[in-house]
Amino acid sequence: MLGRRRAPARHRRGRRGSAGRRHHRADRPQHDARGIGEAHLVGHSLGGAVVTKAAAKAPEKVERLTLIAPAGFGTAINAAYLHDGVDKVLTSLLDTLLDGDEQAIDAARLLSTVDIPSKIVWGRQDAVLPPGTADVYVEDTGHLVHLEAPGAVIAAITG
Repeated sequence: MLGRRRAPARHRRGRRGSAGRRHHRADRPQHDARGIGEAHLVGHSLGGAVVTKAAAKAPEKVERLTLIAPAGFGTAINAAYLHDGVDKVLTSLLDTLLDGDEQAIDAARLLSTVDIPSKIVWGRQDAVLPPGTADVYVEDTGHLVHLEAPGAVIAAITG
C-alpha cells in the first residue's frame, strides 16, 4: 500500500467489513496523485484483505497481488490468541477482523470477482490464521512469515 498514515479518529473504531473501505479510500488519492498507473499490491494479514478489497474496487489500477497470510480466506482464526495475546495497539482492530470468533472479511470472495494475477504466501505453522490454499507455503514459519523468512517471501513476490 502506498504510504502509511494514521486514520482520522472517526475511522479508528472498526465496524464489520469497514477496514477495506476506509483503507482503500485513504490510499487511492495517493496512488492517483503520484501518477501511478498499475501497481503490484502486497498485503499481510488484515492488509491482505485490504489490498484484495482495493483490487476488487479498482482492478484497472492493479497489476498483480501478493497476499501474505491473508485475512479473509475462510472463517477459521485463532480468536483466543487475538483476544488474549494481542497488544493494546491492535485491540482496536478486533471489531474489524472478527465477527464473533470467526473472520469478518471475505477476501476470497472479493478475489474471485477480479481477473488479476495473484499469489498467496503462507507460513506453514501460522497460529493466527490457519494456512488455507496458497501458491507458496514456507516451512517452519508462522504468521509473521515475512519477518521469519524474508528471503522466501521476497522470492515469492518477485518470482
